[in-house]
Amino acid sequence: MTTNLIIGGTGKTGRRVASRLQDRGLPVTSLSRPEFDWADPATWSSVEQPAATAYVTFAPDLTFPGAPDGVADVVERMARSGVRRFVLLSGRGEAEAQRVEDRMIEVAERYGAEWGVVRCGIFMQNFDEGVFAPALEAGHFRFSAGAVREPFLDVEDVADAAVGMLVGEVSLNRAYELTGPELLTFAEATSAIAAASGRPITYTEISTAELAADLVAASFPAEDAEELAGLFDHILDGHNEHLADGVREALGRPASSFTEYAARAVAGGAWVGRAAAS
Repeated sequence: MTTNLIIGGTGKTGRRVASRLQDRGLPVTSLSRPEFDWADPATWSSVEQPAATAYVTFAPDLTFPGAPDGVADVVERMARSGVRRFVLLSGRGEAEAQRVEDRMIEVAERYGAEWGVVRCGIFMQNFDEGVFAPALEAGHFRFSAGAVREPFLDVEDVADAAVGMLVGEVSLNRAYELTGPELLTFAEATSAIAAASGRPITYTEISTAELAADLVAASFPAEDAEELAGLFDHILDGHNEHLADGVREALGRPASSFTEYAARAVAGGAWVGRAAAS
């Protein structure tokens, strides 16, 4: 049986997509660093193997220089090897991400392949699996979001939509703009996490420069910390402060709420606190 390629198979969405495909009895080939590394074109030949479908994620972000050419190159390598269905994880409301989408679509259609796009904003799982998790675990979250409200998105919904396209259960040759069902500030999200965990967790608004300094203190390289802080500053400028119905369009059900996510994360052991965990 021909495999299904996952580019970024250890990431938040990639590992969930791989798990869902495996649960269906479908073979998966998961490619991540060091075998495949977007920063090292010498590794891109690892995608040149027979496969039916490919789920494509780009690291660190589609807005970074080189993403359009890199994605087009890798998608073409896979298309030449026989992939005839591509699903791309993309960014919501990002002109740079749209350019990547356009390049991916052009290559796919040139080879007669189907394609799909999931356009996403900030994942809920950043609060328990990602960069925000240590601060919340410690009981005090500092961030530079201001009063902007974000439609935080459950990664489980992303994975369900992506897998649906990969197996042909969700309509292809279109993009789905995915959001959660509500707009929340980061302060409100922190309060929801505190309520779900039963712990006092506070939120403090800081500047972008202070956020970069905090990231450096958390062992991020200085250049990466500045780029990440700047990326958050751009993403959270208000242009995504509205809801979309892509989850319902793709899956026929509502998107998961932040309260549902927080309860599930707590049940899985998130935010127990350093003292309790030690």
